[in-house]
Amino acid sequence: MACWGARHPWRAPLLLALSSIAAALGPDMAASHLLPDPGVGTNMILLIGLAVGVDYTLFCLKREREERVRADGRLGPEALVELAAATAGRAIVVSGLAVIVSTATLCLATGVIFSSPATGTVLVVAVVIVSSLTVLPALLVKIGHRTQRRAAKKAIRRARRGKPVAAKPVKPENGRVFGALMRPAQRHPAITLCVSVLVMLGVAAPALGLKLIDPGKDTFSRSIPAMQVYDRLTAKYPGLLAKHEVVTRSAPDRAGQVKQALVDLRLRRSPTRSPPWIRRL
Repeated sequence: MACWGARHPWRAPLLLALSSIAAALGPDMAASHLLPDPGVGTNMILLIGLAVGVDYTLFCLKREREERVRADGRLGPEALVELAAATAGRAIVVSGLAVIVSTATLCLATGVIFSSPATGTVLVVAVVIVSSLTVLPALLVKIGHRTQRRAAKKAIRRARRGKPVAAKPVKPENGRVFGALMRPAQRHPAITLCVSVLVMLGVAAPALGLKLIDPGKDTFSRSIPAMQVYDRLTAKYPGLLAKHEVVTRSAPDRAGQVKQALVDLRLRRSPTRSPPWIRRL
């Protein structure tokens, strides 16, 4: 798998994401004995694993390429990856822990529908963090050695042909838009932090009035004709609750009259609904 990623560097994000997803399925199956999983947790492992794995890998690749441009050939792949991991690795750990802590709060809400995706997300993010700090640096070093060998072979071929090796222009690390967005945070970190926290608290304020209920008959609007009929029947026959049946018994020759009487009863109760099925006893 490492060779597959080294031969094709653009596949490294997909490699880390898929391997992390496969590694997280085992702990998730073990955790399902304590926290039941109706299948939602597995879906979250697939979705979050792909997103986080690809994101963290691209971040490390970008930092490694930035250090390579700065070194200008003076450092080897091991030193470049070590410099990139010193900053990118720390950011990955902080980001991953933030995702784990924020997602784990779903377990505070009782119900499998909340605990199951929370468990899957926490497990797969933890696996991605460990993979980003162990497997990914080794893969980047292997990719760096392969890139150096390709560059050396290309330089030899150009020298044999008598063509000079032109130095590639150094591109700026960040674009203008990204630099403009990051400049206020770099100049005034404390103010940016306070403003960001206030904005997040304002966005999260509606959650204080959040009421978690199971969808059912009580959640439908009472303006619906069917719910109005239900409320009237429940008020008349409270012991039957949702089981309301109209049973008739008559001679076979009066079946048409009984059917018409039931249709009229249904239309009086709910004019917009079609006549019900009729059971003859």
